[in-house]
Amino acid sequence: MSRVVSAPPIEGLAFDTGSDALHAIQDHALSTGKSVRIDRASGSDRRIVCSSKEACGFFVQVYRQRHADKSYGKWYIASLQLEHSALCNAELKITTRQIADLPAFADAVQRNPKANIEALLTLVQERYGLSLSKQKRLVYRARDIVKQGRKTAPSNLVDSEHSPLPPRQFIRRRGRGGQKSAEDETEKKAPERMVWLDVFVETLLKERVTKYGQEFAQPKQQSWKRDMWEDIQQVFNATHNMSVTVDQLRIKFRMLQEQYARTRTQEEEASRDPATVVVYPRGWDIMVRYFGGENHSLVEEIESSVGDGQEAGLSNEEEDLLVLRSDEHEQGSSLIRPQPSPKRRRANPPTNGSDSVQGQCVALSSGVHERLDSIQNMQREMIQSMNGMQQAVQQSTDAIRDLQSALNQSNQVSAALLQFLQRGSHP
Repeated sequence: MSRVVSAPPIEGLAFDTGSDALHAIQDHALSTGKSVRIDRASGSDRRIVCSSKEACGFFVQVYRQRHADKSYGKWYIASLQLEHSALCNAELKITTRQIADLPAFADAVQRNPKANIEALLTLVQERYGLSLSKQKRLVYRARDIVKQGRKTAPSNLVDSEHSPLPPRQFIRRRGRGGQKSAEDETEKKAPERMVWLDVFVETLLKERVTKYGQEFAQPKQQSWKRDMWEDIQQVFNATHNMSVTVDQLRIKFRMLQEQYARTRTQEEEASRDPATVVVYPRGWDIMVRYFGGENHSLVEEIESSVGDGQEAGLSNEEEDLLVLRSDEHEQGSSLIRPQPSPKRRRANPPTNGSDSVQGQCVALSSGVHERLDSIQNMQREMIQSMNGMQQAVQQSTDAIRDLQSALNQSNQVSAALLQFLQRGSHP
């Protein structure tokens, strides 16, 4: 019994369409007993990651070539990391296309188009060690594809490790004389974004709060704190097989602190006003676990960490982000901050005795209470309005994300249909 063998993806490998690039990565995952999914897709790039529910460093970044005249060319692999993390739990998921591309399966159907499904299942089990007994519907479809000759995309699967690789094409990512090509400029303008999974957040808080929390609370020089952050960076990158910078870790930690403080403030307001709605951020249980014992010094630590960040030489964009986050926190807290008691006015000496003085004091006191009540009512209405707006924004964001996913799927279907029609018109 042999295993499924696929042509390995390498940097610079080019494809005619984005779907062909995805199929090549899927076939490689099949040969390793894993599966992949699309993390980001647009008209000029695809980011394919491991389908593991736990953190995994596997990824393949595919871009579309762009020429100097603004026209588009082939798709190519710009960067990749084919090693899976130790925590990876991705399972093998085979598709109809991959079953039809299995060399032994395709050869058996071509020799006997009426081959029995059970015989094909046994063949795949004995030859590749793949059990498809629960996926008979896919096997039927794959047999029909081979019988009708509807295979249009090139296959990346080969019969064995000693078989020659299928024809492949490559591109040069740099122009003549060492000048960067147009697609290199596109990559520079659109840097990679990091997705913070819960396991990443927990590792960061475990190192920063549990291991180094007391050291950071002590008055030390900035160089010492920088060294501790570098230690945290080494542990984080070694744990998750990543290359995160110190500034990324510091900014994420401050954002988590601010989210925790802001949510606790909302909870206090909700305890006083049942109509107030508290919106909990993602990973709230992790924040409570690590920040729960330091509520008394959380705000002071945020303020001191912002000052440290400015001295540590952060970029202008990161400093603007920190200032914006701090301003949002101060604005959110000011809405529910208790109002100071108004100053009493000194009344002019009365000319009609003490009764007139007492009457003026009573009238002044009642007016102050009415104004305080109106201010408090206005604050409650503003807080309720902000909570409603926050929920509406979250719902709008989710709707936009769903629409984008549906649009990407529609674009893929349209591209496949157009390709099929073009090939059908030229027999």
